[in-house]
Amino acid sequence: MSIYACDVHGRRVPGSLETAYPSLLRGGVRYSRKLRLCIEHMDALLGSESPRLTAVSDDGEAIALRVCGTCGSELDSTQTADAVFVTVYRRKADRADYFAELCRACGDAQIGEWRLEP
Repeated sequence: MSIYACDVHGRRVPGSLETAYPSLLRGGVRYSRKLRLCIEHMDALLGSESPRLTAVSDDGEAIALRVCGTCGSELDSTQTADAVFVTVYRRKADRADYFAELCRACGDAQIGEWRLEP
């Protein structure tokens, strides 16, 4: 049985929980939180269309999305986008990192949904 409860449904589950560290960068402010999740809720976080997260690899390839990961609107060069980074630790797996860019409105929604704190 897990020591802590899943941050989504608030119940302990058989085995250990998985951990996600979402961070949203907006200008000079970082909003973040540690999420302890059961396998089902981690799958939902990573498979969610809101926001669509792109895996970050160690091969040095640059990510130039310039599209909001939630609503799909194009982010032109004059718009300031929020950068979302999620570091994930799954059971019996190596660390994985994910990234998305969000428009201001979708960034506000994500801060609220994940209950991120400055």
